[in-house]
Amino acid sequence: MPHSSGGGSHGGGSHGGSHGSGGSSSTSHATRYFAGAHHYAYYSKGKIHHFYNKDTKIFIGFVATIIRNRIYTLLKDEAGRMEKKQNYMTVPAALKELEKIELLKGADGEYSLDYAVTATQKAILNAFDMTAENVGKQALGIASDLARIRLEAIETKAVSEKGGR
Repeated sequence: MPHSSGGGSHGGGSHGGSHGSGGSSSTSHATRYFAGAHHYAYYSKGKIHHFYNKDTKIFIGFVATIIRNRIYTLLKDEAGRMEKKQNYMTVPAALKELEKIELLKGADGEYSLDYAVTATQKAILNAFDMTAENVGKQALGIASDLARIRLEAIETKAVSEKGGR
């Protein structure tokens, strides 16, 4: 009986590898899925040792394709309304640009936006009917939630230490 390498016609794909996206190690897993999602069968590549895992991987790929298609449609519509073609109005470029919006923890322990929302990011957000103000409000909400969670953790730790003595 011939020896099988397990790769089949898929070229021996692996778990979590970047399949042709050419992404760097800083590229998020979701971005790699979106960038390479030509159709959901793409996600059935790779070595899967249990049929539940394969079904889950195919389902996630299918959902990612639907989301990517929606992002593509919104960006394409927004690019059509612009006078000049913008290179950042593609799904991979838009996701990469929006990933730059991040919260950082300051020396005082409070979270805030690292930088102001750029004009490029504003144009991309406009495709999703969002504004820089929406981002700022979301950032404040997240910062507030994180502060509350941090306070609850401190209180829980104090109670458990007090009860352990």
